[in-house]
Amino acid sequence: MKYDFGIIAIGDEITDGDIVNTNTTIFAKHLTANGFNIGFHVICNDNVKDIASSIFFLKNSHHSIITIGGLGPTEDDLTAEAIAIFSNKELVLDQDSWMKIEQRMIGKYGKVTLGAKKQALFPEGSKTIINNNGSANGFKLEFEKNRYIYAFPGPPKECIPMLENLDFEKQTHYKKVIRKKWDIYRIGESFLAEKLEIIKQKYPFVSFKYRIADSYIELKYFYPSECSHSENIIKEVEILLKQYL
Repeated sequence: MKYDFGIIAIGDEITDGDIVNTNTTIFAKHLTANGFNIGFHVICNDNVKDIASSIFFLKNSHHSIITIGGLGPTEDDLTAEAIAIFSNKELVLDQDSWMKIEQRMIGKYGKVTLGAKKQALFPEGSKTIINNNGSANGFKLEFEKNRYIYAFPGPPKECIPMLENLDFEKQTHYKKVIRKKWDIYRIGESFLAEKLEIIKQKYPFVSFKYRIADSYIELKYFYPSECSHSENIIKEVEILLKQYL
């Protein structure tokens, strides 16, 4: 696969422009910092066919997929159903999740609504991702050998702690990618790229990424953790660009 993870943020409130999709930014930043290669970011409305189509689309070039949103109790919460369609699995009741929902609702409202059980229906074979800040747990499903879908609820106060507590490295078989970053001053982007050609000619596999900031250029270099040339490349870049660092 070309990329480790693709991310789908789900909800009409995002596609309609009612809220800003900050979740995907936080998820991507966290995963990148932990050495994973992120490919596509997809935003999808609350339509089961569209969600399933988005998953099929990402499957072609991403090792694993993350969905954010659509795990609640209402009729427009359709992510679990879409993942069941994609994986050709039945939705089954997760008893531990249902017990948690019952206890939470009785403690808060004194009763349990019929629709609440929807939050405990996961595709068969799923593993629970515990949500300590809300009623809807997430889940992880292996849809092919060592390839997973991770489903998270949408509220940031719930999904971000879940993300931070999940050790993806222990659950995946990816080769970790390390990122080295420099802030470059007093040189234009095209001139910087021209200077770096000497590095790329010596190490043809090297790829640099550029981002223009207010008063500097952010230069990034990604390399696999097992790369034997990485320390030399970093030293040579820093010698070459010493006057601009």
